[in-house]
Amino acid sequence: MKKTLTIITILATLFIETLAYAQSDNSMFVRSSPEAPGAFEETTLSLVSYSFNLDTSEISWTLDGKLALSGAGKKSFTFTTKGVGSASTVNIKIITSGGEEIDRRVTIRPANVDLLWQATDSYVPPFYKGKVMPASETKFKVVAFSDIRTSSGTRPPNSSLNFTWKRNYEPVSGTNGLGRNSLSFKNSYMDEEEPVSVMVSTLDGGGAGQRQITLKMFNPEIIFYERHPLDG
Repeated sequence: MKKTLTIITILATLFIETLAYAQSDNSMFVRSSPEAPGAFEETTLSLVSYSFNLDTSEISWTLDGKLALSGAGKKSFTFTTKGVGSASTVNIKIITSGGEEIDRRVTIRPANVDLLWQATDSYVPPFYKGKVMPASETKFKVVAFSDIRTSSGTRPPNSSLNFTWKRNYEPVSGTNGLGRNSLSFKNSYMDEEEPVSVMVSTLDGGGAGQRQITLKMFNPEIIFYERHPLDG
């Protein structure tokens, strides 16, 4: 029986801090695209406000202490993240047309999370040149491998990382905690797909990463072939 592991990757940590805000700032926030940037990935931060007009506001973007972009209506800023564990800090200063000042700070610390899954009870004939695909009521094992750094730059072992698993977008009881880097479960015959996600975080809060995959069930097939004295 041949079993195959599938690897799926990537993630980052995004922290948004309100430094100071005016009364009209209650509905102003920052969006990141992608939502969880990886290492050395082009990332765009965009401002959204429903309480004042960003188009008439003076906006400046400072990346790691250096002014990178400024002007009226500059609602978005694009930059490239650093390597795993290296933080990029973006400070945003907004002066509205009414003279109010608003500041935001966004820190992105990229982290990588790999999810490997295996259908532990699926079967294919010996020497079958293909992947073992899951069928209804298959038993799965999903393992998380992460490359996450603390705020001091060290890479903690799995025993010092907190794992939070979700299956079908719901928390899975009894599977979360320090060092719990794997999830085993049996697919229900009613579910044709199994979304599985994990959030991995350090104890000091300096790094975190998450990843989601969707496991799809397949209908098994029985294929007959003619036995031949020469071909087998």
